[in-house]
Amino acid sequence: MDETALLDQLSTADVIHAANDGETLQIDKAFTALVETNIDHLQSTDDLESWLRNRVDEPEVVGTLCPAAEEVPELVATYLALRSRLAKIPSEELIRLALVLDQLRTDSSRTDGTPDSFLPVVGSQLPLLLDLQSIAVVYCWREDCDPCDEMKDAIETAFEDITADISRFSVYGPDSARRLQKEYGVKGAPTTLFIVDGQVDSRLHGAHYEETIKKEVEKLREAVRGPPAAE
Repeated sequence: MDETALLDQLSTADVIHAANDGETLQIDKAFTALVETNIDHLQSTDDLESWLRNRVDEPEVVGTLCPAAEEVPELVATYLALRSRLAKIPSEELIRLALVLDQLRTDSSRTDGTPDSFLPVVGSQLPLLLDLQSIAVVYCWREDCDPCDEMKDAIETAFEDITADISRFSVYGPDSARRLQKEYGVKGAPTTLFIVDGQVDSRLHGAHYEETIKKEVEKLREAVRGPPAAE
């Protein structure tokens, strides 16, 4: 689901609405108050796991939220607030909605090198985001990088024919270089990561043709559903 579709979903749920100027979006005040209350609880509770278990009935999600609450409390608090309003939405979609709201509130990530249909994120957000996705693609880029520009164009072309079942994120590498190298093996830009259940399944270094990207995406799907049955 691209950012426009995510914004439409947030608008339908009355989480965001048009500002008085009719051109910009703003977050509902009651929703913002709920996020701030959640942040206070996340940072003050003596038993974070128990507090989360009372709000999230999926043990594996609680296990993901606990370490993230210390590093990215705003994103976790937004996710929890969305759960209270959109209880039937899967966790992997809720976290993408939370990311869009976080960007509306803070404008915390660079976007100029982000391919169309990809959500820009910062490195500290990646562990939480990826742990809540079955499969994902993460594009790492930097500025003044001709191969990055070539790979961005190839990714945009490749994903024109790829359905929205795969989560898509981009990271400006220089802002998160140490984390990207240590946790995801990223040593330069552009690097494109193909993620299954929060772990790197494969990666592409440098610029590649769109057909190569599509083949890696198909490998992701096969890693989840298994290879086609032999005839």
